[in-house]
Amino acid sequence: MPTKQELSACSWISPSNVGPEEPRSFHNVIALLKVFARHSLRQEGRWLHTLICCLGYDLHVSVSNAVIQLYARCHLVLEAKATFDATPFPNQYTWNHLLVAYGQNGLAAEAHRVFQRLPARNVVSWNALIAAYVKNGHSLHALHVFSCMHTEGYCPDNVTFLAALDACATFAAFSENKPNSPSVDYEHSWCANVYTKKEGVQKVRYIHMAINSTGLERDVSVINALINAYGKYGAVHDAKSLFDTLQYPNFVTWTAMLAASTHSGDGEFALLLFRRMTLEGIAPTNITFACVLDASSSIGALSAGKIIHTTILHTDYIGDSLVENALLSMYGECRCMHIAEFIFTNMEFPNAVSWNSMIVTYSWNGYVKDALKFYDLMQWNGVEPDPITYVAVIHACAGLRALEEGCKLHTTVIMTGCEHRLAVASSLVSMYGNCMLVHDALGVFASVKYHDIVLWNSMLGALVLNENYKEALNLFSQMNSVGLQPDGITFCSILEVCAGTLSVKEGETVHLYVDLHGYAQHPMVGTALLDMYAKCGIISKARGVFDTLVHRSVVTWTAMVSCFAQNGAGSEALVLLQDMKNAGIELDILTFISIINACSYSGLVEEGAHYSVAMNRDYGLRGTLDFFLSIIDLLGRSGRLDEVQFMVHLVPFVEDGICWECFLASSRVHRDIDHGYQAACHCFEVDPEKASPFVALENLCVETMTFN
Repeated sequence: MPTKQELSACSWISPSNVGPEEPRSFHNVIALLKVFARHSLRQEGRWLHTLICCLGYDLHVSVSNAVIQLYARCHLVLEAKATFDATPFPNQYTWNHLLVAYGQNGLAAEAHRVFQRLPARNVVSWNALIAAYVKNGHSLHALHVFSCMHTEGYCPDNVTFLAALDACATFAAFSENKPNSPSVDYEHSWCANVYTKKEGVQKVRYIHMAINSTGLERDVSVINALINAYGKYGAVHDAKSLFDTLQYPNFVTWTAMLAASTHSGDGEFALLLFRRMTLEGIAPTNITFACVLDASSSIGALSAGKIIHTTILHTDYIGDSLVENALLSMYGECRCMHIAEFIFTNMEFPNAVSWNSMIVTYSWNGYVKDALKFYDLMQWNGVEPDPITYVAVIHACAGLRALEEGCKLHTTVIMTGCEHRLAVASSLVSMYGNCMLVHDALGVFASVKYHDIVLWNSMLGALVLNENYKEALNLFSQMNSVGLQPDGITFCSILEVCAGTLSVKEGETVHLYVDLHGYAQHPMVGTALLDMYAKCGIISKARGVFDTLVHRSVVTWTAMVSCFAQNGAGSEALVLLQDMKNAGIELDILTFISIINACSYSGLVEEGAHYSVAMNRDYGLRGTLDFFLSIIDLLGRSGRLDEVQFMVHLVPFVEDGICWECFLASSRVHRDIDHGYQAACHCFEVDPEKASPFVALENLCVETMTFN
């Protein structure tokens, strides 16, 4: 609301003191119009406009300009246009205000038409059109206008550069095409095919050169925007160089540099920046905390995240929704479900982002049933699902292979108009792929008009999952033929094809291709290379890939442990586990599963049992179905079937039946008919229609009789 000082400056205006014999200064009217515009007061603005017309002040072009500005801020575009049409002699400011009115209210095409009709153009006109395109998500159009402005000889100012850099940063977010960006539209998806990251960095550098030529290289707001744009394209070296030129960076600069480091995957440097920032007395805000928590989760630095959490507890941001949601995301990505649950439970007003964070956390960490329960609970609490929610829940259905629920969600997203959102379509493709319905996955893929790299990767992943390796290679060729550059996920899928077919030669060729495209240090690709060599039984090359990786996440370490496990090198796995602890890497549930499997394959039963207890006792991690299966396998291989039976009765996932099937398999290995019979009976209770357990029991009886 307007302050008393703002209103008192124009308190002379009221219906009671309006008279034709009293001359009034329209400058005071303009002042009050600006107050109403600043606070978006629709009703008061309309009343004042009526009064202005009664007084005849609407004939003054300056007053009309202020009225148009007021209606633009109040999102009353028709009234703004009507005021423009009623202005007897509109000047350049009048035209510019109308252009801004269209741009601010989502009408970029109308703004462009006004721009074409301008009797004269100035820097403000160009800035308004660029801002209109940026605000409405048309980043490439904005950059094109910026180039035209330069070509026609207009000198950009700081507002121009800020808008152009905002366009670069906005487009980078679309061209990156992350799965958690469900708002990606068709235009940006198509443009991403022809506007690569390298070209984006070159565009930012071009703008940077133009800034230097205009003498604005010391403008802090422009430098902050440059750092942000470089960061969005992963050009962290350019961002660092700019940052180092500032003797006294302000809070925004620190935060922009933090975000750039995090976005480029250099979470360690982001944490170092945060420490420097606090040592220099710059007080972190909620945005800073959210950014540095994201950096912690990106490199799996749980310890650093916990220290930051402790710092937050001593600030006023403990109840801030942005910070709490960042904490949820950090603990979720670090697989600390119990802490994430505690934070969510104690949130006073969890918003849609909070619910989405929990659903995503459950879904991506394998607790897919909990994700579906949270989805139902979210709606029960009156929180409307959004595309991010649908992506996470569809992913949960994919994890459970819950086709019925997945089909219902498919219907829901069609009804809500989200079916052509690229991230939603990608999740549907993955869900149908997980449910072994490749034809349906191809149907969703074909129904989307434009395909981004994420959708291609989802389709590629569905084919690989269903071992349609030939079709996967054909799809990869199609991607190359349409000019799409492979990313890390693409390489991971192709490496999985090589691993699935045990094609060492092809895998080595892909390895060279990875090096050529600059993905050798990509943690996810490095892990996929490691896994490919592990499955092909070449431990030395797997270890070579591991040793060359500069940034090793918990996933990378776990993959190397798993490599030793798959190849029966349990002792080496235990040594690596100790190295992992010494490096300060927090162990997660997958690490424990891998080390228990390594112990199982190598006959190290006591060591495996020790780590199964330590997981919950020392790390507070909750066992998943895969964890319990690894324990059953560990005990079953060593013939400790009584302990296996006791364990199966304690498993919370007993309704899945697979634990009893594993128990039956162990009984068959040790030719124990009594335990095998009990296991088969429990399998029948879980799924009476399933015949395979009784076939296994019959084979057990035959094998035992033959052996005896």
